[in-house]
Amino acid sequence: TNSYMARAQEIAGCFVDWIDSFMAYTEGQPTPSRFRRWAAIGAVAEALERRVWTITAGRATYPNLYILLVGPPTSGKTVAIDIVYDFWREAKAFHIAPKGMTTAALVDALKEADKKQLIGGQLVEYHSLQIACPEFGTFIHAHDLEMLANLNDIWDSPRIYGQRRRHVNGGKPIEIIHPQLNILGGAQPGFLASVMPEEAWSMGFTSRLLMIYAQEAPLVSLFNGTPLSKVSARTLTSQMVQFSKAYGQFQWAPDAAQEIERWYKVRLEPIPTHSKLQNYNGRRILQYLKLAMVSAVSRSVAETLELVILL
Repeated sequence: TNSYMARAQEIAGCFVDWIDSFMAYTEGQPTPSRFRRWAAIGAVAEALERRVWTITAGRATYPNLYILLVGPPTSGKTVAIDIVYDFWREAKAFHIAPKGMTTAALVDALKEADKKQLIGGQLVEYHSLQIACPEFGTFIHAHDLEMLANLNDIWDSPRIYGQRRRHVNGGKPIEIIHPQLNILGGAQPGFLASVMPEEAWSMGFTSRLLMIYAQEAPLVSLFNGTPLSKVSARTLTSQMVQFSKAYGQFQWAPDAAQEIERWYKVRLEPIPTHSKLQNYNGRRILQYLKLAMVSAVSRSVAETLELVILL
């Protein structure tokens, strides 16, 4: 495969850690640092779409993420998500989904999110859609198991995703080549109990979610706050556009591969014991691989995944 370094060498000189830069850019905003950091992680994952990957156990893993910021009303979820949404819009390089959709509308939007890129001398087609929804309840309605099942399938980035609808496409299956979906959403704690059914835990949807909780937003000055820097925004947007042009397979540095193998063989200790996290335990390694790719791009724009500690 073409080396990710080939593209990285062209742009490495203009990069510092994008996530750290985002944190500095959003300092003083009425949203917790935890929300800001995970919103930034979601922004980088989204920009990579389905163009970079790593191979483990003979299978490709892509860096798409389903991130849910969880907190009470006014805890700052919307602030963090809206800042990332503005970057996506300004970059003009991504397909952004409407904030409220049915299952059928999701499939239609993903079908329309067509991308083509020349990779390794071959024209590669994929479909990548980005969802930013400050109120996740407007996207996932109560007991909508069909939507959850679709999100499960798409999270795995299959080669082909298909769906048949009687009154669409003449009743023939709708096929989407190389689908990929990123979600950055917000939810109140009660949402998890009252809107998401028990089946969401048992069917594996929540094991694909990264749920980030914060209790409250920091107090900021009402009249003397620091506005977001337009200069920093332009720099961060420019770098995000460069991320959108990256492609290729990540390799693991020997010490990193050895450490991940060791950790994997002990079941990624310490192992969560809560009954609702049993399905999540089986996907922790995939979540780690995705986060490692995002971290590597944000930090160094390198093709080799070095040993990092994720806190």
